[in-house]
Amino acid sequence: RLFGVFGPHQKNMLIPNIIEKITKGQEIQLADGVGIYITPIYIEDCVKIISELSNKLLNNKKYIINICSSDIISK
Repeated sequence: RLFGVFGPHQKNMLIPNIIEKITKGQEIQLADGVGIYITPIYIEDCVKIISELSNKLLNNKKYIINICSSDIISK
């Protein structure tokens, strides 16, 4: 499962919208002010992880793997 993947040329998604607001000096409001925790991961890092996982021999055919950053950003 992929969480918070971002990269170049994205539009109208969470991370690019936050970056745009920062560059324009606008207020950032997440989850209607309730607060949110996100773990954004850059697309190149995500592809590297998937590539490494696909090259490993997995002895069990059933896995649930969450791919995200280890850095937690909160508001």
